[in-house]
Amino acid sequence: MIAQLVSCLSTSPAVVLMVVLLSLVVLYFQHTYKFWESRGVRGPKPVWFIGNIYARLRPTHSLAEFDQMLYEKYGGKDMCGYYEFTQPCLMIGSPELLKHVMVKDFDHFTDRSFVIFNEPVMDHMLLGLKGNLWKAVRSVMTPTFSSGKIKHTLQLVKDCAKNLVLYFNKELDKRSSVFEMKEVYGKFTMDTIASIAFGVNSDSLNNTQDEFSAAAASFFKPPPKWKRPLLFMQFLWPHIAKMLHLNIVDRTPIHFFTKVKIFIGYMKEE
Repeated sequence: MIAQLVSCLSTSPAVVLMVVLLSLVVLYFQHTYKFWESRGVRGPKPVWFIGNIYARLRPTHSLAEFDQMLYEKYGGKDMCGYYEFTQPCLMIGSPELLKHVMVKDFDHFTDRSFVIFNEPVMDHMLLGLKGNLWKAVRSVMTPTFSSGKIKHTLQLVKDCAKNLVLYFNKELDKRSSVFEMKEVYGKFTMDTIASIAFGVNSDSLNNTQDEFSAAAASFFKPPPKWKRPLLFMQFLWPHIAKMLHLNIVDRTPIHFFTKVKIFIGYMKEE
């Protein structure tokens, strides 16, 4: 049997090429997925090609539950490693290490991993910027979050909280006993952001027809199932996705918020 196999390999260049390619693929994945193990960093066992990405994105668990599992089971209280496809990622829980990454040695940890959306507004968010462009935008935004300016927003937060209390009182008057807390506090959060960032009193809890809240809800709505493979492609091959101009973002709410921004700029000029 061995002789027949050797004869087949010697007479079929295609078979030889296939064996060589498969061997290279095996060696590549073996080398790639030993990155953390070879450095003595604990972590969940990766699956070839997808790493631990399915464990992070599977519908039965949230991202927070995955992070909690890393923290409790794989040494995330200090640090642990996992893989997004073939990209090694490090989760840090140690306060001392976090100080080094975020303060003392921050110049070595400037750029962040971020999916390319091929949408100008999304791709120019602070999280997605890199290098000098990130530094320039950060220097513009930093004064916005000074302690003095944050204190000025407190009254706006209180106003939104009053609307929240009003909503609960109305529902209790109707003898409602069950509340979908994620939805309720999601609307409260969106009302607070709308008030502070855009100067808009949306009150989505008591005004279900509010256009601003509807646009925000549309923006955060998960993409349809047929678009989800494109999202994986944007994660896995961002440069190819950029070349193909792949975009799963619904532009309707983005256009709405762009108009709001232009209107606010016009009002400031007036």
